Amino acid sequence: MDNHSVLEVGYFFPTAIGVCVDLLAQNELITLQQSSKDIFSKTDNSDNANWLSGNQSPYNTMATHNIATDSKFDCLRVAVDAKVKEFALHHADTGAYTCDHAWLNVYQNNQYQEPHTHSAPYIYSAVFYVKASNDSGLFVAQAPHTHAQIESNHAGSSILTDTKRWYQPQSNMLIVFKSTVSHYTTPNRNDKDTRISVAFNYKSI
Repeated sequence: MDNHSVLEVGYFFPTAIGVCVDLLAQNELITLQQSSKDIFSKTDNSDNANWLSGNQSPYNTMATHNIATDSKFDCLRVAVDAKVKEFALHHADTGAYTCDHAWLNVYQNNQYQEPHTHSAPYIYSAVFYVKASNDSGLFVAQAPHTHAQIESNHAGSSILTDTKRWYQPQSNMLIVFKSTVSHYTTPNRNDKDTRISVAFNYKSI
């Protein structure tokens, strides 16, 4: 029996990731690079004992220095605020959000961060690269859905089969995403330089 019915396929539940290069003026970036180095030299590292990456975890100030309240980073916070608001509008979200928690990360040779999400009450998150080079590691976002498919049957890549999206960080680059998106970084393979980033969490006001 001939079947002339049509299968209509819809595409739903996409995951959005925002990227902005050259976020700040060059003089602002240079000032932030120096401020970041000052914090790194004077501020204790947070406890990384709970991370699987352990000793290979980057230096961070999650529990020791809140960048969101550091006036030296005001120009960055204002710029990121604007991009997060723009990102929210892509989700038809006109709500007001504030960043009350941000921290510095410094990745030295072979250091990386394992897959993780940013916990509630945060809705949006962002990472700004104060300093990065082509071999200092990747930012990788993971699909929020699992795919019950046999990998060997995939004839190509599509929005229905891809499970990861990677980005090559560069200095003055911003990445914005929903806080529930799992993400991680690959190891810094530059043994002569560090990768420096600032992570931001935004919650509803």
